[in-house]
Amino acid sequence: MSRGFRCALIGVAMTLLAWYGPWEWPAWPAFTVISLVFRSGDPYQDLPYAGRAAVLTGLIIVNVGFWALVAMILSRLFPRKRTRNVECSMLNV
Repeated sequence: MSRGFRCALIGVAMTLLAWYGPWEWPAWPAFTVISLVFRSGDPYQDLPYAGRAAVLTGLIIVNVGFWALVAMILSRLFPRKRTRNVECSMLNV
C-alpha cells in the first residue's frame, strides 16, 4: 500500500472513532469548523435537509483530511526502516 492510502485510511479510522467512540478529541477539527462557521449561534440542524447533508459531508471531509495530513507528517518525520527479505534474497543466489 502506498503511504498516501495508508494515511487516508488513518484519517477515516479517526473519523469513525470520532463518530462512534466515547471521546470528543478525534472530532476537534470538525468542531472547530462548526464554531467558526456557525458563530452566531444558529445551529446547522435548522438548515433544510440538503444543507445539513452538505455541512455534514464537509465536516467529514475536513476531519478525514486533517487526520490524514497528521498521519502524513508523522510518516515523513519517522520513516520506516526497510528490511531485506531474506527468503527472496536466497532465491536469487
